[in-house]
Order: sequence, then C-alpha cells, then structure tokens
Amino acid sequence: MTRDLPIPQVWVEGEGWVMEDDLENRGLFNASRYILGGRTPIKCEDLQAWGEWMRTANRLVCATSVEGHRIETVFTGMDAAVDEGQALLFRSTVTGPAYGSIQDNYPTWDDAARGHDSLVTGIAECNLFNRPMG
Repeated sequence: MTRDLPIPQVWVEGEGWVMEDDLENRGLFNASRYILGGRTPIKCEDLQAWGEWMRTANRLVCATSVEGHRIETVFTGMDAAVDEGQALLFRSTVTGPAYGSIQDNYPTWDDAARGHDSLVTGIAECNLFNRPMG
C-alpha cells in the first residue's frame, strides 16, 4: 500500500499555505525570510520554522481607519527590496475610495510605524481640504 506523503508547503502573506514548488516557480522560494524577535527582524533559514512562525505570529505594527480609508502596517517576513540594499520587511497598505490601494515598504519596525503615521496624517489632511464648504 502506498502512503501519500505531505506536500511541503509554506505560509505566504495574503495567500495562505502555498506549495514549495509553486514558490520556486515564481522565484520566491529563495527569497530571504525573516521572523521577529520582539521588534527586531531575524533571518530565518529554516523554511518550516519560518512558515509556522508566519502562520501563528502577531505581525501587525499598526492599523488605523481614517476618512473611510484603512491603513494597515505589517511585518511581511520576506524581503521586498529589488536591489541588494537594506531588506524591506514591513509594508503599509492603504485601501479606500480615494486611493484604491497604495503600498509602502520599510526596513525596520520604527520606520514602518513612522511611515504609517505619515500616511494617516496625509490622508486626514488631504480629506480635510477636500470637504465641501458649508
């Protein structure tokens, strides 16, 4: 009798569990992966440990709703940098009627929190000036 072996899978932000073969085909398998030690990113070479950490950890830096928009900043666990510079491991996403979807990436927790606050302030100020007079 043949026993089906589990297919190796990895947790991917926004997608859930994805087969490793699929990640490799998309060029994501070899991306640098990180977990957090407190607020400090730590490189994680163990794919299974990284996947389990990503599945169970609280990765939220900030979440704010303002003027009908949602701004959420999270630790992504994967380097979003397109060059060999500093790893971009945190992402703010703005969704709402005026902006559609905007994303900014940051290297550190503190940079991500400041970027989040800047997005919140910018949206609030922009919408303040676009309100009808009355």
